[in-house]
Amino acid sequence: MPPPLRAFLRGAVVLSVLVNALTMLTPIINEGDSVLYATLAQHMVASGNWMDLVLDHQDWLDKPHFPFWLGALFFKLLGISATSYILPGFLFHLLGAITPTALRACCTDATPVCWLCCCTWPPTT
Repeated sequence: MPPPLRAFLRGAVVLSVLVNALTMLTPIINEGDSVLYATLAQHMVASGNWMDLVLDHQDWLDKPHFPFWLGALFFKLLGISATSYILPGFLFHLLGAITPTALRACCTDATPVCWLCCCTWPPTT
């Protein structure tokens, strides 16, 4: 890969991470579904019931529990705030960016995962 293109891609990645990190600094969550999901996670922490999703004293069965468990866990660890709710999603965003690079670096054979990484991520040399 030519050095100017490599520098451009690195700059684009850094800019993307910074833009996504800025959302954690907002004092409120102003999206409709995010407020609903944060409320469900907050109820888990407040009630101590991590098995049932409850909204307005009724079971809420629309989604799997894992995202709410993550939100509730971060509420429990960091306190109830917009930042602690957004942080798990941001960490998974970073994990999604790092994983192909790590797989690409450790793949030395011709397994399907290696071919997928080679086709979707630029070479590191």
